[in-house]
Amino acid sequence: MGLEMLQLQNKMVGQLHPSSFQMQETNARLGVGLLAMFFYLLVGAIVFVRIEAPREALELEAYIEFRDYWTQRMVRAGFDEDEIDRLFANVRDAALNGIWVEKNVTNELNWSFGQAFFFSGTLISTV
Repeated sequence: MGLEMLQLQNKMVGQLHPSSFQMQETNARLGVGLLAMFFYLLVGAIVFVRIEAPREALELEAYIEFRDYWTQRMVRAGFDEDEIDRLFANVRDAALNGIWVEKNVTNELNWSFGQAFFFSGTLISTV
């Protein structure tokens, strides 16, 4: 059914003979639409940077203080700075992959069947 509709559409488009004025008008509308979309994206990017950048700078400063504090404590305890860097990198990588365990609590996997089903539905509805 879909292929037949596409073939019919191609036949109909082939029979159309728009004037040069209609083509210019269509191209102008497309250009204005693209410019409006670009302007909207530009304004949106500026708004997000103005809102999020100060908070991100504060969080980075707090993280640097936190890391310096624990690095000093661990160096005093006899750890090498390379080992400390590997520890922080491993914790970061695990957290970025959705793995976070506090104390001795069992942790659910990120890709349970229900979550995978929801993700698939979201993907289908977006595409």
